[in-house]
Amino acid sequence: DPLPRNVNFLSADILRIDPEKKTVETSITTLRYDFLIGAMGCRVAPEEVEGLAEPMGKDGVHTFYTLEGAVAMRAALERMTSGRLVNANRVLTAMAQEKCVNVVADFAAESVDAAAKTLRSFDGRTLEYDLLCAIPPNVGPQVIDDSELGDGTGYALTDPRTLKSRKADFIYFLGDNTNV
Repeated sequence: DPLPRNVNFLSADILRIDPEKKTVETSITTLRYDFLIGAMGCRVAPEEVEGLAEPMGKDGVHTFYTLEGAVAMRAALERMTSGRLVNANRVLTAMAQEKCVNVVADFAAESVDAAAKTLRSFDGRTLEYDLLCAIPPNVGPQVIDDSELGDGTGYALTDPRTLKSRKADFIYFLGDNTNV
C-alpha cells in the first residue's frame, strides 16, 4: 500500500546478475536495468564455526544478531547469577573491564563444544563458559559471488566513497552486502 502506483513490486529470489547484458534473473522473470542498486543485506552464518550452529539458541549458546536469538539470550542473562560469560563485543568488553571482569581479547573462535561448554580458538586456546554470547560470522548473498561481483564471501567489491561496484558499471551496492 505505501508504494506509489507506478512502482511494480516483485517478490522473487534473485538468481543471477548479468552486468554485460544489464539483466537480473529472478525466480519469476528476467528484468533489464539501466542502473542497479543492490541492498540485499547479509546473514549470520554460525555454521562457519564448528559446533556453533546446532546449540544456537539453547544449551547456553546465544546470539543477539537475530530477534529470536536476542529474546532467548535476554532470558538466559536474566537467569544467570554467576559463572563464565563469554562475549566478543568491544563495548561490553570495556564495561566488563571497569567491573574487574577478566577479559580474553583477540580470541578468534574456531569451534564450540556445547556438551563440554568450551570454546576453542584457531591458536589452540580453550575457554570454558557457562553462557556463550556469540557473534557468528556474517556472509553476503551467494548471488553476488555467483555473478562475479563479490569477494568470495558474498560481499560486493564496492568503492567506499561512491558505493559503485568495482567489478561492473551501472551497479551500486549499499548496506550489509558490501565489502565496505
